[in-house]
Amino acid sequence: MLNPPKHHSILSVLLLVFLLSMGSGRLLSQDQSPEEYLRIAGEAEKRENFARAEKIYLEAASKYPNQPEIFKRLGVIYQTELKFQESIDTFQKVLAGAPQYPEVNFYLGLSYFGLNQFEKSISYFDTELEANPKYRRAHFYVSDAVPLLEIVVAAEPNYMKGYYLLGKCYAAKGKLQDAVKLLQRAAELDQNDKGVHYQLGQIYRRLNQPDKSRTEMETFERLYAQERELKAKRIEGSYKDREAPKN
Repeated sequence: MLNPPKHHSILSVLLLVFLLSMGSGRLLSQDQSPEEYLRIAGEAEKRENFARAEKIYLEAASKYPNQPEIFKRLGVIYQTELKFQESIDTFQKVLAGAPQYPEVNFYLGLSYFGLNQFEKSISYFDTELEANPKYRRAHFYVSDAVPLLEIVVAAEPNYMKGYYLLGKCYAAKGKLQDAVKLLQRAAELDQNDKGVHYQLGQIYRRLNQPDKSRTEMETFERLYAQERELKAKRIEGSYKDREAPKN
C-alpha cells in the first residue's frame, strides 16, 4: 500500500491541534452578552454541573469585570463547592464597588458561617438586614447561630465574645431586653470593647431610652478615639524606627 502524501499528515496534525485548542479555550463565543452568560451558567447549575458553571462565570468575569451580578453568582458557585475563601474573596470584590449590592452581604456572612467565624458572619447578616429588614434568609441564619452561641456561653461563662455575639443575635430577632442583659455581661467582662458599647447604644435607642443610649455612644466614641490615637502613635513609632540610623 502506498503511503499518503506527507502534507496530508501535516494537515491532520494541524487540524488536531486546532480542535484541541478550541476545547481548551473559551467555552462560549466572544460576542456573548452578560445576560447570556448568566443564562447558560444558570442552566449548568440546574443540572448540578457546578464545575462547568464555575468556568462560564470565570470567563464572563474576565470579559465583564464591572458586572457585579456575575461575580455574585461566581461567589455562590464557590460556596456550593465549599470553596469558602474563594467565595469570600469574590463577594468582597462586589462590595468594593457596590457595598449594598442585593444579597451579597448575606452570602458573605454565609461563607464566614461555613468557616465557623460567627462574629464576621453575624456582622454581614446585620448589614444585609439593615438594607433589607424583611430578608428572611438572613433572619434564618441568625436564628440558626443562636443555639450554637448559647452552648458557647454556657460552656465558657467568661468568654466575652460569646455574650457579645449572642446579644447581637437577640437584637436582630427583636429580643431587645435579652440582648441588653447579654451585652451588659459582655461589658462587665471587657469594659474597653467599643463594639459592645456601640451595640448597647443602638439598642437603648430602639428601646426609647435616650439617656442610656447617649452614655453608651459617648463611651464608644471615647474608646474609638483612644484606639485611633494608639494606632497613630504606633505608626509614628514605626516611621521613627525606619528613619533611625543603623549602627
